[in-house]
Amino acid sequence: KIIFSCGEYAPNLFELLGEVTGQINIALQTFHHSFYDNYIPPWSLSLFINLTEEELSVVDCVEHRAIVKKILKQFQTDTLDKCHLFQYGKIHGDINEQNIIVNNSADTISAIIDYEDCHCSYYVFELAITILYAILLNEHKPDYFCYGEQVFKGYTKYIQLNNDEIYALPICIKLHYSH
Repeated sequence: KIIFSCGEYAPNLFELLGEVTGQINIALQTFHHSFYDNYIPPWSLSLFINLTEEELSVVDCVEHRAIVKKILKQFQTDTLDKCHLFQYGKIHGDINEQNIIVNNSADTISAIIDYEDCHCSYYVFELAITILYAILLNEHKPDYFCYGEQVFKGYTKYIQLNNDEIYALPICIKLHYSH
């Protein structure tokens, strides 16, 4: 069943999610198909580089638009100029609550599905979206941020982040959320 339909999870499930995400990124290192040479899905943070005022106008609430602009500016000034220091490779690109299959007791991840948004990008972007969805899935719980910490702990067993990537991670999470 998909993780979204669970309610309760084993305490270590989100650490396992981080591990599986890291393993997927490693496994995709040897995969090549020419389709992915130039493919950028609509959810990629890479598309935020040239976001225009017109595109921002779809955010109806002026306050919300101001928040998105602030996050975007932080991303553009604090993250984009450091991207050359980030690890790059193929990523799943959409590890969310609808694409994570767990067993009936919700203590093991059976599969990650829907590779439609797989593309070449920075691993920190992959980790950011996975952490975001782990937090959002549990936002009704008082300790919901710990689920993001668990994903980070599991992921970094397989993919070590450098200091620049760690610094950029919360900015990328906020930008994904505003998207």
